[in-house]
Amino acid sequence: MVADPSVVLVRVDREPARHTRHPRHRHAPLDLLYVQAGLATRAIDAPLVDHWRDPSPIAQLLARVVALHPRAVLLRANGWAADETLRLGRALRVRGIVTVAAGQLVTQARMRPVAGWADAFDLTVAGEPEQAAVDLLGDLLAGADPTALAADEARRLAAHGPHLVRDPDALPAPAQSRRQLAVYRFPFPLRGRPARYWGHVQSSWGCPSRCRHCTEVVRKSVGFHYRRRDPAAVAAEVARLAAAGADAICFEDDSLLADRRHFLALCGELEQLRPRVRWLASVRPDDLDAETVTAAAAAGAALFKVGVETGAPRLAELIGKARDGHAWRARVVEVFDLLERAGIGSVALFLVGLPGESAAERALSLDLARRLRPDYLQLQRFTAYPDVGLAAGDDAGPGYHYPLPGHAPDPLDAAQAAFYRRFYLRPGFVGRHLAHTWRSYLDPARLAAAGGQVAAAAKVMLGPLLTRTGRAAPK
Repeated sequence: MVADPSVVLVRVDREPARHTRHPRHRHAPLDLLYVQAGLATRAIDAPLVDHWRDPSPIAQLLARVVALHPRAVLLRANGWAADETLRLGRALRVRGIVTVAAGQLVTQARMRPVAGWADAFDLTVAGEPEQAAVDLLGDLLAGADPTALAADEARRLAAHGPHLVRDPDALPAPAQSRRQLAVYRFPFPLRGRPARYWGHVQSSWGCPSRCRHCTEVVRKSVGFHYRRRDPAAVAAEVARLAAAGADAICFEDDSLLADRRHFLALCGELEQLRPRVRWLASVRPDDLDAETVTAAAAAGAALFKVGVETGAPRLAELIGKARDGHAWRARVVEVFDLLERAGIGSVALFLVGLPGESAAERALSLDLARRLRPDYLQLQRFTAYPDVGLAAGDDAGPGYHYPLPGHAPDPLDAAQAAFYRRFYLRPGFVGRHLAHTWRSYLDPARLAAAGGQVAAAAKVMLGPLLTRTGRAAPK
């Protein structure tokens, strides 16, 4: 008979009826997997309940967690699921379960107080929880008083700031089962053969760039201090995931190319893997050049998510992407041409609604997106989160960087939808997409997933049109 766990780890998402209409990459909860692995080294069983993977009303999620009879629950959520997380925390505390908050929601709450926080959480882990939460939960289960621990955490935060992963190489390897490899997948087809099993790996924490539009609220790590793992250890982890069945890897670094030497060393290690595993990562365009693109292609890079942000020179300078916005635009074109010649796919990441953005500047972004000919376009709404160094514009939207069901229509809805339509609904794009990805559409599982993503994308592109014609916007 298996004893009840002392700790349950929960990643909270929005309830199904309240999801964003925008297609999402279903990432593995890597920070919680690190916490789980760290607790395992102390012989502490900590099952993971992932609301992202199994969406349900909060009442059902509560029942699942309570049925495990934990002494403590670590709740990790993004800011957009604040309401659900607070409700779950309050309900757990009423039942005598100690609640610990971690993740991006904590980052947001640290910058701007959230009503009801003290009623929902006994303890808060500010910053990166991968190591800090293990120590805190270990002390709690050893008999430490939650109130005293909370006071210690508050003093530590005031003196030293949020927790950081100081020694990434000391982190124990997170467990990723074959079932997880099948569930946590990139939502769109890659070039060439279909990718069915996705592993998730992080090789670094922190980002030394100081872009004025960026926010820790949506980043995977905290702070500007860049910390990296040994490239050989990262490649060994990729090899273990490949042995477990992974045929693709998603690197979770905020920017995999933030340190050029680390990136080139990692590519050298990955190139030695046999069989080679394809991978994707997020990068800045100005960190890519002929040497790094060549190394990435040799190492199995399948796709880069590239932070272009804008095609308007003034806005590129405003957000700190470049001192010379015209040179930035030319550089971006050059980089995407390098990727295309190397056979590496791309997602061009753009923003809409930057402060003072004019219709002409928005048209410059669309023109650039078309010239780049990326495999996919992702358009986020600029949002002035508490730590963003730019003021919100007059049409800055409802406070989240993707449209959420139920918010009042605003100008950015129509702007985002029009941008997507004018990029995706072109015969040239459709033909090029199928030429690169037709194998995926012969795979039944991938075809079903693609159908869901097309439906989600259609809601984004057509929702404002349906609203203006008097019909209800898609839910």
